[in-house]
Amino acid sequence: AARPAGYRVGGRITPLADQTARDRGEAQARDGQRRMPRSPLGGPATWRVGGASAEWAGLFAADIGAAGWLIDSVSAQIDAERYAAALLAAARGLPGLTVTTGWSVEALRGTGADWRLDSASGTLLARQVIIAAGWHAGRIAGLIGAADDPARYRVGAGIPAVGSAARADRPVKGQAARLSLDPALRPATAPETMPAVQAPGVFIVHHGGGAVAVGATSEAGETDCATDAGLDGVIARAVALMPALVAARVERRWAGIRPRPPGTLPRIGQVADAPGLWHASGGFKIGLALAHHAGLAVAAAALGIEPGAAIGPFGPAPRLPAAFAPGPVRAPA
Repeated sequence: AARPAGYRVGGRITPLADQTARDRGEAQARDGQRRMPRSPLGGPATWRVGGASAEWAGLFAADIGAAGWLIDSVSAQIDAERYAAALLAAARGLPGLTVTTGWSVEALRGTGADWRLDSASGTLLARQVIIAAGWHAGRIAGLIGAADDPARYRVGAGIPAVGSAARADRPVKGQAARLSLDPALRPATAPETMPAVQAPGVFIVHHGGGAVAVGATSEAGETDCATDAGLDGVIARAVALMPALVAARVERRWAGIRPRPPGTLPRIGQVADAPGLWHASGGFKIGLALAHHAGLAVAAAALGIEPGAAIGPFGPAPRLPAAFAPGPVRAPA
């Protein structure tokens, strides 16, 4: 059966507090129209600065959007937890594929034609290895060894030397919460078609059914996944923006660690002088949006299907065999 992941192209709205913010919003609208003139659903995209639509004008505090709103129709949303669950279910349903979780890599060594991955749970041999472990990718890459000089293993295509702690992805903690609106308060307080809301220090995303996600903090260098008063501040900003959320119940609080690369783009490519070893990390705040493209591209290159295909967020979509081609995410029968 199909497993919906909460994907919806609902657009995004950003309140503009003053003329300076409006000028900046108009520049962003022009740039967005130039870069993304079409909606993911087809047809022309909308990028504009204007007033609130009648559908959601009454959702926000009276002083919000004093200088108008930046509005686009191209922004999409997805429920990350449901998305990950759907991907895992789909992967487990593919013939010939084994999915193992909780397998901690302790060493990664070249053995000639293969790569050996050692863990307390056992040993694996693989012809191709893609290191895609978020902010831990640098640590795993640092475990690389071989019979000869381990220092010769360098990440190519502009990626810094493997094992260089100073230039590895940096951890940035983010805290978020899921709120639940009483059915009696919907849809007046949060219509099912409500666009995502971005304002200084807070995002508000309605996932449907009264489930409203709010986030997120951005705490550089933090690596624990505990929530604290920082998240309380995010929730308070969301309530100040949408007063009806004061009646919502906090259903869940969580934190995660984003991998921030030294530059501005994810670091995806083959490790130089190490055939069969690939590096895919540094998605930071756009990792979820780019993961499907990056995964297809690096898989195509690793399998030799399109070894010359561009690897990165703006490369052409690779042409994979039917078994690997994207399609509806379905659970195993």
